[in-house]
Amino acid sequence: MLRKILPIIAFLACSALTCWSAQQVVVMNADHGSLSVDKPAATGGDLVTITVSPQLGYYTTASDLRAEVTIDPGYGHAPQRAPQVGELLELTEVTAGVSYTFIMPEDPYDVQVSTTFHAIDYAINIVNEGNGEVQCGQSTATVGETITLTIVHNENNALEELAITDANGNTLAFVPISEDVYTFQMPASDVTITALFVQTSPTSLDSVRPATQEITHYYDLNGHYLGTNPPPGHGICVTRDGRKLMR
Repeated sequence: MLRKILPIIAFLACSALTCWSAQQVVVMNADHGSLSVDKPAATGGDLVTITVSPQLGYYTTASDLRAEVTIDPGYGHAPQRAPQVGELLELTEVTAGVSYTFIMPEDPYDVQVSTTFHAIDYAINIVNEGNGEVQCGQSTATVGETITLTIVHNENNALEELAITDANGNTLAFVPISEDVYTFQMPASDVTITALFVQTSPTSLDSVRPATQEITHYYDLNGHYLGTNPPPGHGICVTRDGRKLMR
């Protein structure tokens, strides 16, 4: 009976050793994305494919991706010297930023795959219309950043409309912090900020006088006399009958 059991035990032990010592492709965790391989267990000479899956707003490149030769320290037949440990395997780009391949080294070496994901810098574009402007302390931002906008307008002008859209034309929400300060969250896209400023009623017209001798006098929005020639942009027009009109 013992003679029958011993071969079985030997076979099972050998099988367990084979499974335990199989070459592995170990994928390391990374922030803002993940990696996967089509052959977590491979043999020397196998073609292994790495698939890159960055989170929205992030990317990685071939220079960030590493396939490093390692060895299981518990390997039963590992040589005392393992000269390939620490070497980087050559990667072949299949699809840029998406998939890469490498050749599995010969037994007893494993491979450790890792990468670093980087945030994409998206552009902040500002379009001002009228006598005022939207100011932003940065021209680019990464997804999820809180962006602060400051409204600066000329006297007797006011912000009529403020719109923020992404690269696909979708409207983004913004939050008023104060009368002239707004914030919004940067999407995974370039954005365009459009501001429309309009003229408001003048606050000082004490010096405005009616037209004389069929001549029209022009004033700025503060009531300052500009002469008899039409001023550029907006102003106050005083007609012959003394009516004050917005121009």
